Amino acid sequence: MKTNFRSTLMKFGSVLLIAGLLQIVAFMTWPAPPALGQVGLVLPNVSSTQATIVKWTAGTVNNGGTSVTVATGTAALSSGRTNCSAPTYALCNTVYANSSGTVSVAAGSNGIATAVAAGNTILAYVETNASGTATRIVYPQQASTATSVVSGVTATDCGTVKACTSTIRGNSAKMIFGSVVLAGGSALVDPISPAFTSNLSYQCSASVVTAAGTTATASVNITSGTGFAVYTNGASDATIAYTCIGY
Repeated sequence: MKTNFRSTLMKFGSVLLIAGLLQIVAFMTWPAPPALGQVGLVLPNVSSTQATIVKWTAGTVNNGGTSVTVATGTAALSSGRTNCSAPTYALCNTVYANSSGTVSVAAGSNGIATAVAAGNTILAYVETNASGTATRIVYPQQASTATSVVSGVTATDCGTVKACTSTIRGNSAKMIFGSVVLAGGSALVDPISPAFTSNLSYQCSASVVTAAGTTATASVNITSGTGFAVYTNGASDATIAYTCIGY
């Protein structure tokens, strides 16, 4: 009886040992499922270089553990969206992608509710001034690695009076610069692309870089939003450097 009991006990112990070894081997060799998260995603870069327009680059976003492709595109911004602060986001343009990768902009007091609906992924929050120019772009945590925010030159327009009225041109402002060699005392810089709004929406300054005489000065005549002429007073073949800023 003792022998049979001992034999049974040894067999039972051997079974437990084999089972334990099999579990260890299975744990060591069974491949873990791949993690689906931010790693490897190419996040769309949201920016704005034109009033009332937001644009984004192609990329992929994480949507419910699935990688969703987003194509390059543009959409309209609502003006006067000046506060994207949590928790209400009451005055905010919220850029989001749905589960199919279609990007839209939700604005207004219920915009955030639309953007965070099931299947949507927020790409950026965009604040705008009264003219619809983007003044601030904030990326949510998912898009924190994106590099560009509001593109272009931010500037304040003081108008034509002595007291600066400080009209913020924001992202609609831009600056150009370069140099040109005169022929017969003048040269036309044209076309400017993208153009300024009109001949009244920008100003230019110019200086003589090289000239036969040392007393030569440069002047600018702005003819349109797409071009301007530069002149000198006596150095017909001078090289003129120019800088223009406006909107």
